[in-house]
Amino acid sequence: MTAGARSTVTRTVGEGEDLITYDVHGGLSDASPDRPVLLAFASPMDATGFAALAELVDDRPVVTLDPRGAGRNPSGTSPLTPEQHAHDLHRVVTALGGGPVDVLASSGGAVNALAHAAAYPDEVRRVVAHEPPLVAFLPDREVVLAACEDVGQTYERDTARRWRGSSRWSWPTESWTRPT
Repeated sequence: MTAGARSTVTRTVGEGEDLITYDVHGGLSDASPDRPVLLAFASPMDATGFAALAELVDDRPVVTLDPRGAGRNPSGTSPLTPEQHAHDLHRVVTALGGGPVDVLASSGGAVNALAHAAAYPDEVRRVVAHEPPLVAFLPDREVVLAACEDVGQTYERDTARRWRGSSRWSWPTESWTRPT
């Protein structure tokens, strides 16, 4: 199979506010123990950010997804947590036929991937957590947290303005606190 010649099928799991939309690039039957499904995502970025990457990977199926509250999924009014996203990832992996999967996740998605691996370790073979916003160990964490809160408020304001609907998204600040 050559890069770019793969089919992409859009699927969903759940309904209402629990709806998660994901895209399967390539055939799931092409997965093997050596080359399991690669789950690629970020948060709050939707699946479109990984579409080009998915086309470059030709040795296994790639699944990209819109996290809860983003992209093609409904946006609710409840704050989202890494644990909720981890459960959503579990539902996607289950719908794919179970794990283990390899995971490439960026930004808030990396935090969610780590939460998923902790909660469902049998579903994950390998995690690449790219730039998780875990600022608890930085000496200037208060400054960084204030900047992140500003970005979150800007995202909410601009999303609500653009879509003229309700969008509730929050930075997973509980994952940024120093462990005790």
